[in-house]
Amino acid sequence: MSRTFTFSDTSSILSAEFFPPIELDGDYEIGLLSLETYNSIPNVDSSNNKLHFDEPLKTLEIPEGTYEVNDIGAYIQEVFKRLRTTPDKKYFFQLKTNDNTLKSSVKSTVPIDFTQEHSIGSLLGFEKIVIPAGKEQYTDRVVDIFKVNSINVECNIATGSFINGAPSHTIYRFYPSSPCGYKLVETPTPVIYLPVTTRVIDNITLRIVDQDGSLVNFRNERITVTLHLRKA
Repeated sequence: MSRTFTFSDTSSILSAEFFPPIELDGDYEIGLLSLETYNSIPNVDSSNNKLHFDEPLKTLEIPEGTYEVNDIGAYIQEVFKRLRTTPDKKYFFQLKTNDNTLKSSVKSTVPIDFTQEHSIGSLLGFEKIVIPAGKEQYTDRVVDIFKVNSINVECNIATGSFINGAPSHTIYRFYPSSPCGYKLVETPTPVIYLPVTTRVIDNITLRIVDQDGSLVNFRNERITVTLHLRKA
């Protein structure tokens, strides 16, 4: 018996129930034939889109999206230009990057607080610190501009893969080759098949996660995945 299963949803969790259940007459294996969506993965979202600054503390929220470091600096600069100034307080923000060291620096006329929740600081390479007004502060580590290092497709009925020595349901791993905003199509060649853990299939659930096991945010773009089931 050989069958294909196609799932399509705007969520990074794709699931289907089968009634009556599919009964397998022996050992089977399953592999990913294709994954299609758009590369809309943001590197700035609700987990890291806050800039806390000034005394008393103010919060600037950067819209969810995919940014280069210079884009983030330009957005903050533009917001600062619109803030009300006084004779003893003017708002200025500068974010620079060094292409040789892959680090960044921040300088502002008001204190910048990277110790707060959901701060943009970690993405820019900063530890949890407060940068005093007027001081140019360099990062100790390289800019971590993209949170997603790899994308894993997990299937609940598959076994045989390991991540850092621990069993995993991952049937395919990749990193997007298409630029942000472009169509993303993955068609493994050859298809890698992994053993199926059950003799009766009443549900198949897929999860699209990053290297840390967190669901990948495709910003509600439609994801279509096709699997192939065959006898081992």
